[in-house]
Amino acid sequence: MTTRRGFTLLEMLCVFVALAAAMTISILLLTSLLRAGQMARTTGETLTWRAILSERFREDVHATVKTHEHWKQFDSSPTCVILELADGSTVVYDFHDKLLLRHSATGKQVLRLPGAQIPEFIVEPGPITLRLSQPPRPPYDMTIARGAPK
Repeated sequence: MTTRRGFTLLEMLCVFVALAAAMTISILLLTSLLRAGQMARTTGETLTWRAILSERFREDVHATVKTHEHWKQFDSSPTCVILELADGSTVVYDFHDKLLLRHSATGKQVLRLPGAQIPEFIVEPGPITLRLSQPPRPPYDMTIARGAPK
């Protein structure tokens, strides 16, 4: 009787096929985990910046006495809102060149909008709404009553 010294070609082929299948599944799982992590990070950044923007906008609208159609070089439009605050100062939110700018007596502040979000201001007799649109997602609305308590 002869002793066996190695593996047959068929045995080696089966091992390679099994390894290839395991590697394919591992790569697919890894790429889907990386995509999920990227989506979670993007969603977290979006929610953080929305919260910062919401708080700043809420403070300004609560202190608003009235809105204006024109102020200095600004004209009120769906992408620009002019607010006169209770202390007599004026604050302008203006979307220009993919940036949301907040102009006030203290200077200009850039409010970051992550992704391709497009703001739209809807001024009504009572509340003021800031709508952030990022197609194909549904819009995110912040409707705030003027002069309401904080």
